[in-house]
Amino acid sequence: MKFLPASDAERREMLAAIGVPSIEALFASVPEAVRQEPDLTAPLSDLVIALRRISDRIDDEQDKLEAKMLADRAEGIAGLAEQLVSMTGPASGNSIPSGSSRFLRNTPSPCRG
Repeated sequence: MKFLPASDAERREMLAAIGVPSIEALFASVPEAVRQEPDLTAPLSDLVIALRRISDRIDDEQDKLEAKMLADRAEGIAGLAEQLVSMTGPASGNSIPSGSSRFLRNTPSPCRG
């Protein structure tokens, strides 16, 4: 049998299987106030509003954290740049080797014999 019966016959069969004469009898022990359908057109509850405020605060804190992380990363890059400049000397023309010469400076050439 399907979980939710589609026809009246299937509903009757399900109720008979559990020994209850009707849907109303099935829920008779549940207080009426609890059984009522919720009013989905009512304004948002205080809980939902509070949850939205908390969510907004979390978003704000996350934005602050991301900004701090970016600032720290930029500071770290600036520090590395300072170290590189201090290791290579002042910027005077070609103080930082470029191209393959920086890798091959002390490598013997196979063409030299």
